[in-house]
Amino acid sequence: SYCPGILRTSWQGNIQSLKRLDLCYSVVRDSHLAKLTELPSLEELNLDSCLVGDWSIAHLADNTVVPNLVSLDLADTEISDLGMVHLAKFKKLKRLSLFYCNISNGGLRNLAKLTSLEVLNLDSREIGDDGLWHLRGLTNLKSLDIFSGRITDSGC
Repeated sequence: SYCPGILRTSWQGNIQSLKRLDLCYSVVRDSHLAKLTELPSLEELNLDSCLVGDWSIAHLADNTVVPNLVSLDLADTEISDLGMVHLAKFKKLKRLSLFYCNISNGGLRNLAKLTSLEVLNLDSREIGDDGLWHLRGLTNLKSLDIFSGRITDSGC
């Protein structure tokens, strides 16, 4: 789904009330998301399979582009442990998908600050028992999907 010009700066002023933005499987990349400056009502952002990474997450979080975000899909993106630091700034986040991302046990440490998180989807062979330990304080978590992880009985 490629929509030329959808991320132009001039377009943003007309979407202050936008609640959901689904850009999955598009050619959107970091340079496109750099143009986003203010989406105060945005609650859901889907970037599944886009060419975005740590820089985009830092931009969205550090500049409070999406202060009311409750759902973020980063499946199959280039986010790594470096970007996980910025994810922790989305304090209202309830749903987060990190399927097929380059994160490890250490990156999960940053998710401990997301106390509103209810649904978390992970897929990384680098995640094991030590990573799950960081999630133990997420008392609102209702669904945890760990595909391909190296989890043992002691980690559960």
